[in-house]
Amino acid sequence: MEWQTYSFLVGEFEQSYDHLQTVLKENEKYSTAYSLLGKVCEKLGRKDEAVAVYEKGIGVASSQGDMMPANEMQSALISFVVVLINPI
Repeated sequence: MEWQTYSFLVGEFEQSYDHLQTVLKENEKYSTAYSLLGKVCEKLGRKDEAVAVYEKGIGVASSQGDMMPANEMQSALISFVVVLINPI
């Protein structure tokens, strides 16, 4: 298991955020990192950044034919935006 994934799973969102930023600086085509970073941004309450990360990640994943991460981020983005518009 990668460190940034472990950090996310144990609730260390700031640490996970920092690790994912580093990963994406080294490889901006790592589509799965965008998916996890979007989730981390959601957990940290960084709403605008979460939307931007998901949108960029969808573009990166789609351009590489990584349809599973692209579809996952598309679903996460739609769900997140729906909650923003209609909070319970």
